[in-house]
Amino acid sequence: MIWYSSLKHKVIGICLVLSINAFSQNKELDSLLKTYQNHSISDSLRLDALCEICWEYIKTDASKIESFVGKLEELDSKVFPQTCYYKTKIVLGYYYKTTGNFDLSFKYFEDALNIYKLDKDTINIIRSLYRLGELRNNTHNVNSLKSGDYSYYIKGLDLLKYYHDGEQTIFFQNGMAMALTNEGLYDESLLYLSKSTPIYDTISFPGKQRSLGFYHYHIARNFFMKKQYDKALYEIKLAHELATKLHVEDLLLETNYYLGNIYLEKGEYQKAELYFIENLNLNSKRGIKWKSMGMKTLLSFYESSN
Repeated sequence: MIWYSSLKHKVIGICLVLSINAFSQNKELDSLLKTYQNHSISDSLRLDALCEICWEYIKTDASKIESFVGKLEELDSKVFPQTCYYKTKIVLGYYYKTTGNFDLSFKYFEDALNIYKLDKDTINIIRSLYRLGELRNNTHNVNSLKSGDYSYYIKGLDLLKYYHDGEQTIFFQNGMAMALTNEGLYDESLLYLSKSTPIYDTISFPGKQRSLGFYHYHIARNFFMKKQYDKALYEIKLAHELATKLHVEDLLLETNYYLGNIYLEKGEYQKAELYFIENLNLNSKRGIKWKSMGMKTLLSFYESSN
């Protein structure tokens, strides 16, 4: 029974850590809410606090932001009547992206880019170009466009020739690879991804593991499209492992989708079904538009596997 006692203590320890993390996050949110609700301080400080509240929810449950959207826009126009606040635009951009409203997301990200251009803030211009490029070539959004849109990635890569930043270079090369994959240019996409490999090997940066998850995912997509399913499976498992470990929901949705389709192509229907059902459960938490996507994918699987 020693193993049972040890396991019991491990479980208690994990639960305690999770409880402490949740408590810390709730404490921080409570503090931010008190700041936002304090009308005796400046509106700019209250707006900052509200942006931080929304950002915390973006990372956990973006649906909770809905009740704050109107207040965020109202306070933003009050503090910045002639211009606008980049934080507000970015928060709203991510909110609408998470809820599947890509057109509004694009509008707010573009607003943020224009603010940075006025300030001649090069690094944030580069980051804004990446957000817009990623959104334009997002696999859920690209079907509504006639073709891929490389322009934001090309502009960013041009700026990075003079503003040397390995982390941003990786993002743009991987983004360009995504756009090329969407165009059916799989070998060209793999070439861009191969340019990122030596940079990953030589630098460290916050979010590197998350970035590697998407890197392996993009490689897997290309191999899947080339019908090289064993290579695709190897890469997508690496991406799925990182998505699970880091709790990256967007990446988890994408890797589940391709794991399901790879197993479907290999004739392993029970494994495929598990991943499609998992995606339906994840999508159901994100709103009706995402839930309908999950249901459509699952129904398509049942039709094709019969």
